[in-house]
Formats: sequence, structure tokens, C-alpha cells
Amino acid sequence: MKSRRKVLLAVLIPVMLLAFAAAGYFIYMEADMSKAPDAGMVAADYMNAVCAGDAQAAAAALDGGAALEPAAAPASDGGKRLYGALCASRSYKLDGACETKGRSAQQQLTVFVLDPEKLSSGLNAEVNAALAELVAAAERSEDVYNADYSFKDETVERAYEQALGARLENAAKYVSGASVTLELRYDRGRWTLQNGDELATALLGRAASGDIDAEAEGLRAAATAELTYVRKIYTIEESALSGRTPDPALYGETDDPAVIEALLETP
Repeated sequence: MKSRRKVLLAVLIPVMLLAFAAAGYFIYMEADMSKAPDAGMVAADYMNAVCAGDAQAAAAALDGGAALEPAAAPASDGGKRLYGALCASRSYKLDGACETKGRSAQQQLTVFVLDPEKLSSGLNAEVNAALAELVAAAERSEDVYNADYSFKDETVERAYEQALGARLENAAKYVSGASVTLELRYDRGRWTLQNGDELATALLGRAASGDIDAEAEGLRAAATAELTYVRKIYTIEESALSGRTPDPALYGETDDPAVIEALLETP
């Protein structure tokens, strides 16, 4: 009987110790979770910091945050400008309440960020409208045109910058939304983001998977691909004492239709 009791005690004591340890751990975990901040509020604080471009506040709100820089940082002026506009356009909205189960939580949200495709749509027409304004404002046709009546590079660049700048001032009109589920885990007194890569893809938009410099160059190429010639029309105000100085090279007499046609086409 004594031997049986010894065997029984030898089995029961470790089991009881394990049970006490498990109970103690459970009590500790419950006490730890009772101190945990609301996961939904943590997610909102983190997203507010991210959209404000405050990396320090984002890191303070949540561990394991998303990588907010593209794999290839933009090098060109156009790429830097487009990426800066993309970062400035970030916003989000929470979709429902945060669901918390034990030490895990999920927060549904929609991330909004500048979409280069939307930004590009219709931009060519606005570039041509800006070109027409530049031609009308120019004192001479040669200020905006080359000798072959194609637009000068600097004229096209001014028109493009004017049209693009106007759109970027209203960047909220050209964003797209992506649905993301934030997966959170509470451990050692901190909520940790479990799926930072998924959120980073949404926050970086097209910059997450592509070359932002190439994206910017493609945007410019599409916007300036089809440029409409605008004849320079000279006007003299009624109050003006004199007009533009005549070009002596255009004086003379001719019966040649080709010469007359060329003169008529001269801006």
C-alpha cells in the first residue's frame, strides 16, 4: 500500500504543481490584459500618426508597425514630388468596431491614398488648356514656339507643371481606397501589429510595387503626348499708341500662292 501511495504521490505532485503554475499564469495573464489599452483606440492612434507622417508617434502607439518607405526611394524631382503628394494624401476610416478575443484583436479599416491612374485621367486636356493660356499671354509666338511651330520644351514644362500643380492642390479628388484588416496581438504590455506588410502595401499605393520615378515619368509622358497647336493671335488695344514692330522680311510683292499661303500661316 505504501508503495502505491508513493507512486500516486509521485504522479499527483507534478500534476498539482503544473495546475498551480497554470492557474498562476492564467491569473497573471488576466491581470496583464486588464491593463491593456483599448485595441481600437490604439489602432486609431497609430493610423492618425501614420497619416500625419509622424513616425515617432506611430512607433509609440503600436509595435511592429508597417514600413512606410518604398523599397526604392525616388531620385528624380518628379518622383520625389509624386511620392510627397502620395504621402500627404493618406487618410483612413475605421469600418466598424474593433473585435477583441483574448489577446488578439482585429480592426477593419479603409486606407485612402493618391492613385496615379486617376491623377493621369484627363490631365492631357488640362495641359493643352494651360498651353493655350501661355500662347495667349506670350508677347511673341517665338516665345512659346520653335521655328517649326512645335512647342518649346520649357513651354510644355510650364504647362504641365501648371496643370499637375492644380490637381495636386486637390489631391483628395484623385485617391483610391483599399480595405485592410489590422491584426493585433497583445504581448508584454504592448499591442503589436501582426500584418505590417499588408498595411504598408495599402499606404504606399503604387509605390509599393513599382518604381516611383518611372511612375512620375509615365505620368508626364501621358499628359504631354498629344499637344494641340494654338495659333498666336495678336491684338492691339484701342488705347494703344502703337502695335508690334513690323517684320521687314515679310514685306514685298508676290503672285506665288505658296508664298502667300506661308505668310497666312505665319503666327
